[in-house]
Amino acid sequence: MAEFAIAAAILQVAGAGFKLSWTLYEFGSTVSSAQEHTDFIAQNVTLYSGVLKTLGQRLKDDEPVHSAEALDLAEELQDSSEEIFEKIHELLPKREKYSNSVSFMQRIAWVFKKSRVDFLVGQLDSLKATVSLLVTILYAGRMIRSTQ
Repeated sequence: MAEFAIAAAILQVAGAGFKLSWTLYEFGSTVSSAQEHTDFIAQNVTLYSGVLKTLGQRLKDDEPVHSAEALDLAEELQDSSEEIFEKIHELLPKREKYSNSVSFMQRIAWVFKKSRVDFLVGQLDSLKATVSLLVTILYAGRMIRSTQ
């Protein structure tokens, strides 16, 4: 039953990733000089969130084929993903309370934060490879089990 709790947590983080992507797209649309960069980041976050969603669904399969180690790895990936999503979100400028715009100072600050965000996106790419591999292994295990 632990797999259902971990799967639910992974699906929740995937949802947070999709929400972060939306926030990035919104930010890019208000700051034209950041649009290409934030669209690239949002696309990476969206793709990774999709892979996380697939992992969560594989863990919820009716006939699980995963080991305790796979569950531990999935939980670690979930924690790391959540942490990176939060760090990226914290680096985004906060909108003015009664406005839909970003202040001039926030735009300047974004220029200095871009390298940190790029580093975090690199970490997401690394996690994405690990999650993709885990999904592939779980799927292969299920295929092998179904042929026996």
